[in-house]
Amino acid sequence: MAIVYIHMKPISKEIYYVGIGKDIIRAYRNKGRNTLWTRVYKKHGKIVEVISDNISLDSAKELEKFLILYLGKICNGTGTLTNLTDGGEGAFGLKHTEESRKKRSEKLKGKPSPNKGKKASEETKRKIGDKSKGRIWSQESRDKLSLTITGRKMPEYAIRATKEKNKANGHKPNREALENATKARRENGIRIKELTNGVEFFLWESEKYFNLPKQTIRKNSLLDKPLRSKRHKGLNFMRI
Repeated sequence: MAIVYIHMKPISKEIYYVGIGKDIIRAYRNKGRNTLWTRVYKKHGKIVEVISDNISLDSAKELEKFLILYLGKICNGTGTLTNLTDGGEGAFGLKHTEESRKKRSEKLKGKPSPNKGKKASEETKRKIGDKSKGRIWSQESRDKLSLTITGRKMPEYAIRATKEKNKANGHKPNREALENATKARRENGIRIKELTNGVEFFLWESEKYFNLPKQTIRKNSLLDKPLRSKRHKGLNFMRI
């Protein structure tokens, strides 16, 4: 089984990496990342968000490729991601020998990245779109993706395209539509239960009940074990 996760900048909530792993440990690990990712991480830090968990490796690869294509890569000049490939290459448990690493290093020395400047063709985009049709995502995955993308900083090309589209069709959402959309997101949000006292609440209102960041509660709800910090030791959150 596998997970799909993203890394975001803590302040702007801008997504800068999409990845897959066999468990949540990989999502929080900094070792083995590419140079571009390391540069962004050192400057901004990271927030980890698991988009989908306990899914097959093939499904994880497909979702990773879809998100990378949707969000775009920095090296292609189309988005904000530090991913250097189009995704879908994960192979859990595979370890390279020291000799193979040295050979690869010597082979690539002085050569540009093979994916630099590479863009998905219209045919590739169409195939991915056709393959995604009819896919049924769980409600939990939809909620996570909605919460993740909401509030992120859109790249300039996406902002321009949205403005041109809105100008062409004259669409301008009124206050009522915006309020209804916010209400719907909150009513369908992730529900959490604290196991020691039985309190149930939506993740977005967690700070009303506990003096804890939402990210801490979200992470703990995926681990199935209590918190260890002195101040909040013993609290254990579960998704319902």
